[in-house]
Order: sequence, then C-alpha cells, then structure tokens
Amino acid sequence: MQLFLKQGFHDTTLAEIAEFADVSTGTLYRYFPSKGDFLLEVVSDSVEQLSVFIEDLPRDGVGVEEALVATMMKDIQNTAEQFEKIEHPHQLAKLGEGGEKSRCLSSSVALAYSRAMYASPASFEREKEMRAKATGIYREILDRAKEAGQLEEGVDSSLLANLIVALYLSEFDNGIFQSNYPYEAKFKAGISFLLEGRTRAVEKEE
Repeated sequence: MQLFLKQGFHDTTLAEIAEFADVSTGTLYRYFPSKGDFLLEVVSDSVEQLSVFIEDLPRDGVGVEEALVATMMKDIQNTAEQFEKIEHPHQLAKLGEGGEKSRCLSSSVALAYSRAMYASPASFEREKEMRAKATGIYREILDRAKEAGQLEEGVDSSLLANLIVALYLSEFDNGIFQSNYPYEAKFKAGISFLLEGRTRAVEKEE
C-alpha cells in the first residue's frame, strides 16, 4: 500500500512490490496474479483481524453500543495501518496532507479497489464474501447482546448489522482526507440512532 500511495496504483509494478516485500516475483505472482488481487487481500486481512478482535471483547460488563463502536474504531485503525502504518485512527487524514498529488494517489488506490471488485466474477464473489463476513461480525455482537439481555429479542440482527456496515463505509468515505475527523463521535451517534429504544442497561463490574 505504501508503494501505491507513493507512486500511484497504475505506476507500481508487481516486480516493485516483490522487491519491497523482499520476496521473488514468482512467489508474489503465485499468490497475487494481479495488483487488484493484492488490494482484495489487504481488505480480507483487515476483516480477519476484526474477527480476532471481537473474540477478545469482554462479554460481561460491556454494553452493546460500546462493543459496536469499539469494533468500528478497530476497523478504522486496521485500515490506517494497512495504508501507511499510521498509529492513530484519526490520523487517516494524513493520507491527504501531501497536497493534491497525495490525494490523487490515494484516490487512485480507492478507485483501483472498486475496479478490482468488478474485474471478474471471482473477484466480485470474493468482495461479497468479505462484506458478508464483516456483516457477520457485527451480527455476532448483536446476538451476544440479545443473549446477555442487553438487546430486545425482536431486533433483526442481520438487518441491523447491514445498516452498521453501511454506516461505517459512509463515515469512512466522509473522513479519510479530513484532519481530525471525529470517527468515534460519528459512530456513537449513528449506533445510538440505530439502537434507540432497543437496548437495556448493562451493569458494570466493580
């Protein structure tokens, strides 16, 4: 990702990526036949990290809203780290601080990812699988909340999880080039709206 942001997606070759990663070109081609496959793998890795993250989330004493926002913020942080090893999620704006050229290079990566999704039926199916896995992560949090009595039983976890993913993607796009974009506050407001009247109080452990 660092090479794509520095040189542009189209001007970066797989040979350069292999050299940067200190692997042979043949090895890279075996796993990533195209640069688009490389981008899909980056997103897939972020989703896998989210799966690990929610397994470590405390199941007691943590409200459903808190758990959802923490997961969304972890997703933002994963993305920041994939781009430029940025340590704090609010520093995603740094991707645009290099001026117009930097913003164009970053935008070219985002556009390349969109094209990679539709490059072939297999790529599109993979994107759908990753989106479904991300949705499943949020659905699991919601289902846990139901089991713990934090969330009303009648809530449609699948529908709500899809809305949460849509909220995440919308705010990600809104804030990626803005300095100190309030991701956490935006996520909290959105989750609070989606869960309004559907939650029950959770007791904090002493």
